[in-house]
Amino acid sequence: MQQIAIWLIICMMGTLKLAACDICGSASSGQFLGILKDAPENMLSIHYTQTVFETRHPPNLFGDEFFPVTEETFRFINLGGKYRINERINAQASVPIGFINQTGYNTRQRGLGDVQLRVNYLLTDQLLGESMSTLITVVGAGLSIPTGEFHAAQDFETINPNLQLGTGAFGFFLSTQSTLRIGNSGLNAELSYRINNENEDGYRFGNQVNSAIRYFYLFSGEKLNHAPLVGLAFKYADRSTSFGNPINITGGYKLLFELGYEFWVQNVNFGLSFMLPANQELSEGLVSNQYQFSTKFLYFL
Repeated sequence: MQQIAIWLIICMMGTLKLAACDICGSASSGQFLGILKDAPENMLSIHYTQTVFETRHPPNLFGDEFFPVTEETFRFINLGGKYRINERINAQASVPIGFINQTGYNTRQRGLGDVQLRVNYLLTDQLLGESMSTLITVVGAGLSIPTGEFHAAQDFETINPNLQLGTGAFGFFLSTQSTLRIGNSGLNAELSYRINNENEDGYRFGNQVNSAIRYFYLFSGEKLNHAPLVGLAFKYADRSTSFGNPINITGGYKLLFELGYEFWVQNVNFGLSFMLPANQELSEGLVSNQYQFSTKFLYFL
């Protein structure tokens, strides 16, 4: 059970996602926060995330607007891995491949996103008294490398910044996560903060805060272990800037309701997650997040 609980803290990081968009949550950050103990040391993974937005285009806001409403779909396939350096430290890498579509203007983007590297440290892994309760806490820090394309918009003749595959600049992020398990029940909480830098085009995406809390219940079998989960996720982004000047109708926040399920069979983990907005204020109300769906496959070496 202790081993499975640590597997769960690793596998429940699917909501900490970053993209070039202010608060799209499309590309992957470190989805595998945590560390395997008394289990295979290394891991390979494939994550798929689909996030859909609806954008209103008021007349003359950006010049001539031919389509009053458009829909933006962000699909990312993330290839990742984890290498355990010792009992407390592991290193991770995530390589996102993005597919971005916008209806109306028929905008399409395909290609590599910003690669992310992360180091995690197992801060606590302890029994609470003589009970069946355990507390696991992991902290991490990472770097986002500008491998994804970014093209500055000039008079809105090129791609909107929110529809970019990359940020065009290095970024840094800090994260922490804790899981409290009492018997088969547990609570998982996570928090991350990302610092974005200005790219060579003078554009800087707003800094971001991501947080989530989930309740799960673990069912154990001889061959199959599985855990349903329910939770809330909150994401916030500051306004973006152009040459240091704040840009209107950027940034915002969203509160999401999450339902998910995790499955384990031997060295394989499969997970599903579906999110719907409970409350949101994105780009001063012009953008609304419709839903977010993600699935993942992890193989422990």
